[in-house]
Formats: sequence, structure tokens, C-alpha cells
Amino acid sequence: IATLKVQFARAITLGASIGEILKKPAHRFGSPGLKKLMPEEYHKWAPLLIDYTVKTVAITIAWTIQKVISAFHSAMRGGHLAGACLLNVLNKKGFIKFNDAESSIDEAIGYVLAALGLMFQLRSGFRLPFPLNLLFFPISVCEYVLVWIVNS
Repeated sequence: IATLKVQFARAITLGASIGEILKKPAHRFGSPGLKKLMPEEYHKWAPLLIDYTVKTVAITIAWTIQKVISAFHSAMRGGHLAGACLLNVLNKKGFIKFNDAESSIDEAIGYVLAALGLMFQLRSGFRLPFPLNLLFFPISVCEYVLVWIVNS
């Protein structure tokens, strides 16, 4: 949980920092248009609205980038493990002769599986498709609890 909290804090800090950089141009270009849309008595709130909107968008982008980085890392680890295990099982069953110290086939298979896994994650928007969401529902509940704990 501590590691997740540090990653969450890093993403929030990055987003807030990006928001601070984008705040000045957002005021310059957004204030006139926003003030035209608002009644006169609400003009004092325009800068605050722009600040919070820019920071929210920047934090959302930083959080999404963090999710992609985490998905890439998970895909690489999972692909490597799956490739090595697959070849070890095939070696034990006698289908192939495999020595992991001399061969890089396990790494090549791992990279292919990692690329497929990452593409699946990105295409699905980090959501499980229909039959898998029912199968992995208990794990999804644990994930939501972890996210809640990290965010609180």
C-alpha cells in the first residue's frame, strides 16, 4: 500500500506541477471567453474556476500516464514469466529441448506476450471484457478497495 501511495502521490504532484505551468496561458486565453459566458457578479470566480479546471485536467492526464506506465511494467513482467514458464513446461514434457541459460527464445516469447497484453489493456481501456469481468469480480473488488485505501 505504501508503494501505491507513493506512486499516487507522484502522479498527483506531476499533474499539479503541469497544471501550474499551464495556468498562465489558460488565464490569458480562457478568462475573456469565460467572463463573456458568466454574469458580472461571478467574474471574480473565473480565475479560480480556470485554476481548478487546469489542475484537474493535468492530474487526470498524469494519472492516465501512470496507468499506462504501470500497464507496460506489468505486461513486461507477466510476458517474461509466462514465456519462461511455457518453455519450461514444454521442456519438462519432452516436446522441446530448452536451456534457458543458452537460449533467448523465452525472452522473445515474453516480449510478444507483453506486447499483446499491453495492446489488450490499452484497447479495452483497462477494463475486463464480459466473461472475464464476472470471473475476476472478487479480484476487481479487491482492486477497488486498494484504490480507495490509496486515495484516502
